[in-house]
Amino acid sequence: MSFHTDNPAAIFPLAGASRRRRRLIVMNAAQHSAAAPPSIPRSSRRPAAPRLSPHFASGEPLSDAERNIAERLQSPAPCTWLFAGENYLDAQTERSWPSLTDRFANALRTRLNRPQDIVVDAARRGGALQDVLSDLDSRIIRRRPDVILLHCGFNESSADSSEITTFESNLLTIARICRAHGVQLVLSTCPVPVRSDDDPAAIHQLVYNEAVRAIAAEWELPIVDHSHEWEHFAIHPGLAGSWFESDAPVPGAIGHARLCESLLAEISIWQAAVAPSSPRPV
Repeated sequence: MSFHTDNPAAIFPLAGASRRRRRLIVMNAAQHSAAAPPSIPRSSRRPAAPRLSPHFASGEPLSDAERNIAERLQSPAPCTWLFAGENYLDAQTERSWPSLTDRFANALRTRLNRPQDIVVDAARRGGALQDVLSDLDSRIIRRRPDVILLHCGFNESSADSSEITTFESNLLTIARICRAHGVQLVLSTCPVPVRSDDDPAAIHQLVYNEAVRAIAAEWELPIVDHSHEWEHFAIHPGLAGSWFESDAPVPGAIGHARLCESLLAEISIWQAAVAPSSPRPV
């Protein structure tokens, strides 16, 4: 099955706009010093509204990749899911609550009725995309996953946007390798910490999230856009703040629950589109 398209804009018209927007953001960030951090106008952000799958919202059919995952879930054959990249956990804090990976593994058994599926946790705190690429053969591909759930950009954006070109190159390389091995790659934008608009870190994270969105669109890769949902709830004082650990810039118990629900919501949309009652394309 081929996932390539010569005209990604025909399937996801925001692909080109997303890349242009990212370049403008990078240029804007480069023109400001740390002493005078730039402000992100509200009007330039994505609409503050609960996120829906672009296919669900626009009526567009699923991509081959999304349909592939949905059909795997309809098949009785066991599926191996592998989490890679950032795990959004604070290594210095003991926790008594289930992480995103724990919650997803439980949901496969109890909500999706797939007790034979395997969930592999190859993600780690501070897991940068370069680490994922270095470990792709030794820690990831050798485990023969059917689906890789990649969380990236969280660690890189904590520094600055100077390595965005390398980040994009690494992500494209990972996409090519996964495709060559018949592994379905699912991308995710990273959750947005509650920050003021004049915090440079907010711009850096926006830049990396835009890069992930653009590559997902151009390669027709499924994407779970956590950032969009978290941006929406960040405007409500005290709400999104409770999603983070009190002493660490990573999601806490509520945050991990939200991450898992967003992932499951996307999967449910893909499943609904290929349900037996839904007509299949000719």
